[in-house]
Amino acid sequence: TPLKHLLRETNGFTKIETEAYANVSAICPELIRQGWKELYESAQTATGRIHVSEKLQLCHPLQSHNDAKIIHGWVSDALETMVQYGYPYPTSFYNPVPAYPFKVACERMLDVNEPLG
Repeated sequence: TPLKHLLRETNGFTKIETEAYANVSAICPELIRQGWKELYESAQTATGRIHVSEKLQLCHPLQSHNDAKIIHGWVSDALETMVQYGYPYPTSFYNPVPAYPFKVACERMLDVNEPLG
């Protein structure tokens, strides 16, 4: 939609998304930022790619540093979708989603308290 395109061009949606997680806890956006940093830094070496693969419990280990972009896209899309589906009640129009799924995700991040946790 034109609005979604405008929000992406201006980085407005990212600000909204960050604010949603920060409203649960200011720690969550920081854990996410640290996770991106750890992902890209670790993906530079074979040992680091094994570390990322194990931490994220991937079915197949990362093969190259370029795979970090794929993981980033997948996780980023999931974080965004949880904000978009941020209804105050559970839904199941695509898949079962709890009420305020971004809140549930943030609370789990806080429980683990590791960027790639």
